[in-house]
Amino acid sequence: MHLAVIRGRDRVVASLILAYPESVREVTDIGETILHLTVKSENGCKMLRGLLEGFKYKEMLNWKDEEGNTVLHLAAVRKQHEVIKLLLLQPELDVNAVNSNKLKALDILLKGPKQSNDQEIVEMLHLASTPKADNQELPEQSQADETVIDVDTKGKYSTSKMDTANSLEWLGELRSGLMVMAVLIATVTFEVALNPPGGLWQDGVPAGSNITRLMNSHRPGKAIAGETSPNSLTWFMVWDSIGFLASMSIIVVLTSPSKLKGNTTRWKYIRLMMWVVIASVHMVFLYGVQITTASNIFKRAVIAPFVFFYGVVGLLALRSGWSLLTEWCDLFKELWTKKNR
Repeated sequence: MHLAVIRGRDRVVASLILAYPESVREVTDIGETILHLTVKSENGCKMLRGLLEGFKYKEMLNWKDEEGNTVLHLAAVRKQHEVIKLLLLQPELDVNAVNSNKLKALDILLKGPKQSNDQEIVEMLHLASTPKADNQELPEQSQADETVIDVDTKGKYSTSKMDTANSLEWLGELRSGLMVMAVLIATVTFEVALNPPGGLWQDGVPAGSNITRLMNSHRPGKAIAGETSPNSLTWFMVWDSIGFLASMSIIVVLTSPSKLKGNTTRWKYIRLMMWVVIASVHMVFLYGVQITTASNIFKRAVIAPFVFFYGVVGLLALRSGWSLLTEWCDLFKELWTKKNR
């Protein structure tokens, strides 16, 4: 994990976190967290932004290495201004944390070599570390500049609260969308189960009748496809039932009283059921069209497009999987080489 972060292998890191979420809490021999290592990464800002999206362990923002440096200290030492701006958007960040030398990130910037764009970061850190009542103690500057900086910085810090609100709003919209989709699919699968493709017999021998007809033994209300295409109808009903039950289970999970935010198990289950629903809809469509369409037309007009579509999707999936496998192989080679030195 740590080597993948330093090398900037964001896809490998994402797959590792997905497989082993607790691995993000592991530290190096000198106490550096995965967040510390993003600052040393080849694409640190991109890596850090990806980690902070949906990051559950925000307290790690203030974890210190053996020298007492937080990730903010390390970003200040390396003059990584974009990383500092990104960190300042996190409400859990302790801007006033000091390292073993009793230095804040602001002190490190002020004492270190100066760069042309240091002033903006210094002012942002100063505002973040100073109570609002003391904001008048900013370095001297024109009233106009002060107004611009104050408005701009407050806007940036309010972004974190807005992001949280937007995240909750997005979560509610996602839940509503999933509910609508699940109800719609449950309704459709229920309807086609009662009215299968090919229609129902309208005539025939009524149930319970003693009349025997050798040439017309079907009963009213039974599926015509049950006699004309029994195998296809059987599989049609199997996949329709799977889709109905999967969509109903999504409805049950979404309407249960426990929290959705942060409950990864429930979201994983919903995602799994979504794939089941998608697969069942595909199969219901195929068997339904097979029942109502001539064999030669079915093969040309339905099977051929499906084969082409999934062939393209399969190639894209293989390409993506091969790229990820290559990254994993490179990472394991680096680990093996480092271990055997």
